Amino acid sequence: MSMKLFLTLFIVIAAVASSFAQVPTETELNSAKQSSLSRPGYFYYAKPFEVTMTVNLWGEVPQQGVYVIPTNTDIIQLISYAGGPKEHSNLNEVLLYRVSGKKDVKEKTLFTIAVRDILEGKSPTVPLAPGDMIVVKRIPDSLTWQDVLMIVNTTATLGVLGVSIYSISHK
Repeated sequence: MSMKLFLTLFIVIAAVASSFAQVPTETELNSAKQSSLSRPGYFYYAKPFEVTMTVNLWGEVPQQGVYVIPTNTDIIQLISYAGGPKEHSNLNEVLLYRVSGKKDVKEKTLFTIAVRDILEGKSPTVPLAPGDMIVVKRIPDSLTWQDVLMIVNTTATLGVLGVSIYSISHK
């Protein structure tokens, strides 16, 4: 096979891979859909004359925001008030920031809670306290076939560039 034919074939493969790699991924489409459904707000879930507390819920739940909830609410109930976890919620590492000093409100303690263990009955539930901030993290995205095509395309482009430079410099 001649070098010109090889380079032409390589460029065609790189161009085809590039056109496939530019299609929006399912993850991007789901993120756009979820962000339009996710509206932060202020929520009140208490009965009249019930003692309440305020907590903040952020992250991978449908309804993020400030919640005024009964004082006996636990983390599972709070996530349920918010519509439950999203598809990519990391229930193994939910973060809980709790005010640790009565005098210094800015002093917070960080806890990592395995909500999945609570749901499976392996751990006791975690009661919430006034001022708690709960962050439901996202599971990192895995590599999709579009990502692989983008890597192949970049590698092919750099290969063609390298071969072109080599052939020009050795004429």
